[in-house]
Amino acid sequence: MNGEKKEHGIPAEDYKEPVCPFVSDFYEGGPAVEPIPVGRFIEKLDELIYKKNDISAARRHLDYWERAAKAGNDARGLLTVENEMMGFFRQNGTKDEAYAAVDAALGLLGELNMTDHVTGATTYLNAATVYKTFGEPGKAVENYEKARGIYEKHLEKSDSRLAGLYNNYALALCDMGRFDESEKMYFSALEIVENDVGQALERAITYLNLADLYYEKLGELDSADYIEKYLSKAEAVLDGDVEHSGYYAYVCEKCAPTFEYYGWFVTAKTLRERAAMIHDGT
Repeated sequence: MNGEKKEHGIPAEDYKEPVCPFVSDFYEGGPAVEPIPVGRFIEKLDELIYKKNDISAARRHLDYWERAAKAGNDARGLLTVENEMMGFFRQNGTKDEAYAAVDAALGLLGELNMTDHVTGATTYLNAATVYKTFGEPGKAVENYEKARGIYEKHLEKSDSRLAGLYNNYALALCDMGRFDESEKMYFSALEIVENDVGQALERAITYLNLADLYYEKLGELDSADYIEKYLSKAEAVLDGDVEHSGYYAYVCEKCAPTFEYYGWFVTAKTLRERAAMIHDGT
């Protein structure tokens, strides 16, 4: 599991910083810029992935807007698309394409002078999740640390983006056997989301991550009480007063294997059934 919600690249408020609609403020005297509709791009992508679970259509959508951003010389819009591609290809296990998106996005950060910007931190975070997924936790930690420095500098301590970062950073630390550091990161994430109704699903994800951490750190027998505790907490959140949205379905699908791994077969089956009902619109 991880703590990410939706790995959107450039937030709307960043994209809407003063930019003449057709003239780049980054290339004075350079080519005209025709920005892509970032909000519409992300809204449609979310619909295809989280509501319809239509992966093929989502891929076509990403390819179309990548071409459009390039054709319109829209570097900012392209950064958003590449950020989304990182998450998409990572989730679908296509390493080469995920790494290509990482390289493209990191290159754009320098071009856009965003290496010390919140958008830059989001890009480093997304790159780190790719490296972690494909077995390079060292590179992941390097990029998580860059993101952490920027986020902690620019964001409020209660910002949910910090919780997502801490959750994902902790996963990479756990992969490297740095269990005590990982545990601290998870509890830092919980401090942010513990009492935030809007972050209930992220809380469930963190509980499951903690169960995995103690299993890895202590072994099967000594971690049994921790696993019972945190799986029970996660189950209570997922069974609670949470909107059964497309993202809820996505989280259910991602959580089910963890419950199944620890022998909670009924819970895993229930979560998969809920996700299927949401995707089917029933």
